[in-house]
Amino acid sequence: MTINVGDVVKVSQGFRVDGVNCVITAHYELEDAGTAVGDVQLLNSLIIDNWVATLINGLWVPANSDGVLATCLKAGKVLPVVEQPLVYVQNAVGAILTDWLPAHAAVMITRTARASGPGSSGRLFFPAPPEAHFTSGRLNAAGVGAWTPIGSFFNDILSLGAFSTVWAPQHVQAGGLHNDVFRTWVNPNVRTVRSRQAIDCAV
Repeated sequence: MTINVGDVVKVSQGFRVDGVNCVITAHYELEDAGTAVGDVQLLNSLIIDNWVATLINGLWVPANSDGVLATCLKAGKVLPVVEQPLVYVQNAVGAILTDWLPAHAAVMITRTARASGPGSSGRLFFPAPPEAHFTSGRLNAAGVGAWTPIGSFFNDILSLGAFSTVWAPQHVQAGGLHNDVFRTWVNPNVRTVRSRQAIDCAV
């Protein structure tokens, strides 16, 4: 099986802080394969050329403390059928030399799909943001400046890279229903998540 135009890929990004592994997930639909040949080139265009270069290295690293690590991610087709994912090792550490909040504290990014009704929105929880980004539990000016671009990334059409592929962000609902995302934003309050445990990528 191969990834074709119209198929949806799931990205599972791992983080580690204070010995706790955490994960966020996102989905992308292949809109245009460009010159990419095969699953490896297609996923490399999504992950290496876009996700890692723009989100992790370009936005996440400068917004996070040096005690938080982006460890690795898995990416593979999930719709219309599930395929074995590829694993990408990162080991990218935050660049801010400051204290961070506990692993169960998080920045929450909300995504809303074009379709309305139950199940039309989703949330991402980024663990252990810098204490310096919150004043009295709310994002301050520095926090807004750092996290707003991260939130906006999840509504971006991804088309950077050598292969000229085009990936559109999706909100996947129960039963495999999915629709393109049309709004993303960062919640101003620090969020507390009861469990942040996740399984790290096996390599």
